[in-house]
Amino acid sequence: MPTVEGAAYGWLIAWYDDWYAARQELRAGKPTSQLSVLVALIGTYSYSIYLLHPFLVFRIGYAIDANLIALNDRPYLTLALSVPAFLCMVPFAHVSYRLIELPPMRLRRRYIGP
Repeated sequence: MPTVEGAAYGWLIAWYDDWYAARQELRAGKPTSQLSVLVALIGTYSYSIYLLHPFLVFRIGYAIDANLIALNDRPYLTLALSVPAFLCMVPFAHVSYRLIELPPMRLRRRYIGP
């Protein structure tokens, strides 16, 4: 298992390095793949996702567990349902980022200077 875990971390680091380069190209106005754009947006909204996920993702899980199917003994089904629940977070994170995070960041630039 350590070999598989090491390979997974290596792949993740290589992918992240490529993602960071794609994000820099996106900022420069160069065309990038749609996946890179999505990952860059999720990276931008990551703090909002971190703060808001208990309110939406866990409630979706509880609703499915209580009303549709028990998820306690089905880890693969839980994992499969967590991906769409996470993707449901992205629009909420976008709104939170624009309305709550971005205004103080704009004010911060005045105090830092040019």
